[in-house]
Amino acid sequence: DNALWSLGAAALYGALGRASGSRALAALGAVAANIALVQAALTHGFAGFEVWCGALGLLAAVLSHLYGDALEPGVRSGIRIAGAALGYGPAAVALLWQLGDAQNDWYPLGFAGACLLGVAVGAALRVRAYLLLGATFLLLDLGTLLVRASLRDQRLGFVVLSCSGLLVLATMVVWSTRRAQVQAALGRLRRLFRAWH
Repeated sequence: DNALWSLGAAALYGALGRASGSRALAALGAVAANIALVQAALTHGFAGFEVWCGALGLLAAVLSHLYGDALEPGVRSGIRIAGAALGYGPAAVALLWQLGDAQNDWYPLGFAGACLLGVAVGAALRVRAYLLLGATFLLLDLGTLLVRASLRDQRLGFVVLSCSGLLVLATMVVWSTRRAQVQAALGRLRRLFRAWH
């Protein structure tokens, strides 16, 4: 019930902030929405430090968008990176802590969904920090999923390690034989990301 009341307050403050053009009301709406998320997470049994850090990171990301034009570009970028790192980092640490015992199989899948959402938001808003950190933590999550599965089944571990070795070898071969094309593609990617926030 408290989470629903907080969500209603967030919708009210958000609507008032949009109608009046007030950043302060929109910020209050963001705070209320984060309180609703924390209450919902605590109600469903998520009690780790990643819940609190994730909410704080999400709030920092929202506030950096609300006050984006009032901030210097470097400060805005730093707040976005810090917010994304606060959102992903503690959850990734919790994921690595449960690597050996594999207590919860749904946690890595939920974290992968959150990373994919971050990548989608980064691509939609053209924000490098969200896209790159989301993709990095998604790769970390997939790696931990493969390690957990390999610990359960040694044959799968052999296949994963063999494929990883072949991938590294193929990357080195492509880099050494097509260095100019790879560097040109990386240059185009850098130019594309320069236009993003």
